[in-house]
This record gives sequence, structure tokens and C-alpha cells, in this order.
Amino acid sequence: VTVSTDTVLVTELYDSQRYNHMYMLMNTIDPSQKNNNGKDTSQNITVTFDSGCTRAYVYKNGERSEVTLTNNAYTFTLTAGEAVYVLPY
Repeated sequence: VTVSTDTVLVTELYDSQRYNHMYMLMNTIDPSQKNNNGKDTSQNITVTFDSGCTRAYVYKNGERSEVTLTNNAYTFTLTAGEAVYVLPY
């Protein structure tokens, strides 16, 4: 898995019974900080998975959604301190 920015924490979780990899991605920018230009600390993030992954389950704020991956990638926005779990398949 590759991520488009270096201010995102990526944790890989592995389910050995189902052979699934799930990824937790978190915007590590401190919510109390502001960018030099005064804008918020949200980030647009693109995570790219190995070839063959066409869809993913996304878990955010206690909700699960299913997304279609474009070129094995998923792009989303996280506010400062926010995290999301992604299970590609």
C-alpha cells in the first residue's frame, strides 16, 4: 500500500483466518494547529493498493460504506486527528 502524503499514520491489520488486510489511516496533524496560510488542517489523501483490488469497505465515524477503487486507489479527505479504516478486496 502507498499513501500520497507523509503526514498520515498507516497501520496494517491482518486477519489470518480470512487472509484479509485492513488499513487504518489517520491524519496526524494536530487539530489545534493551522497551516501557514491560515486554512484548516484537512488533507486529501490517496491510498493505492496492490493490483487486483477493485472495491473496498470504508469504516468512518461508526458507519460502513462500500466504494469502487479507481486504478486500485481510493481518494478521501480527513480532518486533523480523524481516522478511517479501509478493507480492500
